[in-house]
Amino acid sequence: MNAKTLIAAVLSAGFAAGAFAQEATIFEIPATSELSRAEVKAQIRNADRAVLYAGEATVFADAAPTTAGRTRAEVRAEAREALRSGFSFGGEATLFPQETFASVRTREEVRAEAIQHLRSQRSGS
Repeated sequence: MNAKTLIAAVLSAGFAAGAFAQEATIFEIPATSELSRAEVKAQIRNADRAVLYAGEATVFADAAPTTAGRTRAEVRAEAREALRSGFSFGGEATLFPQETFASVRTREEVRAEAIQHLRSQRSGS
């Protein structure tokens, strides 16, 4: 075994030891709760009703509450119309509303600016 091989082996071992490093922070989580069962249940009863807890995801109820008295046919027709307009029901994806921005420049102005930029990049200035 020559010196280069020995040095490479020692350095490799040193770097490999770093791969097993752990976080030094220790989180102390209390084993018992400071609240009684009745207090926790009271907190749940008094929780904000605008937030619906649905499994792993929390859904904020931004829409107006649905009105009672609609028939099943009305609800189904509304759901079909929502599907036709592109709304997606279910899944875990978050749906963000489509934002539209009014541009102050025309397409030709933007295109001319891009061409000018590319030309200046090619000329090295």
